Amino acid sequence: MKPIGLSDLQRDHLLEMCNKLFPEYKREHFNSWEFGEDDYGMIEFLMYEKNKELKAIHWFEFVTTYILDKLYPDNNKQTSGSIDITDKEIVLSCIFIDKAHPVDYLYEQFLKIK
Repeated sequence: MKPIGLSDLQRDHLLEMCNKLFPEYKREHFNSWEFGEDDYGMIEFLMYEKNKELKAIHWFEFVTTYILDKLYPDNNKQTSGSIDITDKEIVLSCIFIDKAHPVDYLYEQFLKIK
């Protein structure tokens, strides 16, 4: 399986969402989020500052947990037949079933509520 990466445009969209949805985590010295890489330049992390401490999280984890929480804070349950499904589960299903890039899909949702 090919690892999922980010294009320059996807990086820009992800940073735009981070700055808008998480203003409390802006870096003191740079006043923005940024990307970092592992020692081999293979895994990209989002770098941010929290309580004056530098933090890093893999971008995919951040997108599929924290950005989803901000875009769908109520996580409404819907019933489909006899199955209860939440907004977040629907979004994750759309991403994986449609083979959409998670940043592209969530950026479209972000623009709708922005």
